[in-house]
Amino acid sequence: MKKVILLFSALTLFPCLQAQDTTNLINLQKALVENGVYKAPKNYKYQATKLNAAGDTLSIELINMRIPEDLNTKEYEDGKVYYVWEHTEWETYEPTLSPTSKAIVPREWMAADTTTMHLNEETLSLHPLRENQYYQAEVAAHPTIKFTDIVDGNFQSRIIILGSFGKYNKQEYKSIYSIKENDKYSLVEKELDCHKIVAETQVKAFAFGSAKGERSDLFKDLEVINTTTFLINENYGFVKIHYQFYDGEQLFLEMMD
Repeated sequence: MKKVILLFSALTLFPCLQAQDTTNLINLQKALVENGVYKAPKNYKYQATKLNAAGDTLSIELINMRIPEDLNTKEYEDGKVYYVWEHTEWETYEPTLSPTSKAIVPREWMAADTTTMHLNEETLSLHPLRENQYYQAEVAAHPTIKFTDIVDGNFQSRIIILGSFGKYNKQEYKSIYSIKENDKYSLVEKELDCHKIVAETQVKAFAFGSAKGERSDLFKDLEVINTTTFLINENYGFVKIHYQFYDGEQLFLEMMD
């Protein structure tokens, strides 16, 4: 009888937790907009630390996430915002790390990457830091949070790469994001309350018409190829992203200012 009562209590509580998750995320969306977190002009500084599979440091670099006014002279209905990832030490690491990156993704190294994000009533989604030595982030869960359509505390996204990314091409990458208990992040002596989301990414070969591929041997027999942890604050947006990649390498992207 006790087990039945406990089960009934859990089932009764579950819809309440679901509603709480949705309410919290809707409030987060409102705060991000009201606080102008991703409204030009902005410049957020991150420390990007790349580790190899043994835990040794491959690179440490200051990355600017700059949202310039000249690229955002109008407001888009879908909440699109243009921004730039700026690499400050790309020339330092190119000689040692580009042979590995170009063997997977044959793209030239660059000092900056102009891309877009979307912030609207349904979602906040950013194109990740993915150039140079950060190439694996393209096939990990992108920095995303949905404010609606949360099912069992989870939401999903899907990325299909047909071309321009070398050995990642012709693959479908599906990520399942799970909402976790809130966490803290220290920023310039401030202790920030953050929403925490953990995403796991799976991959399969993509086939549509003449565009066909086989599952890349890069991923071996891994069921989950990447795990990504996000911390999001209502005044600063994404303050920390921790990538754990399919090859054992890791990337920490941590806001400094």
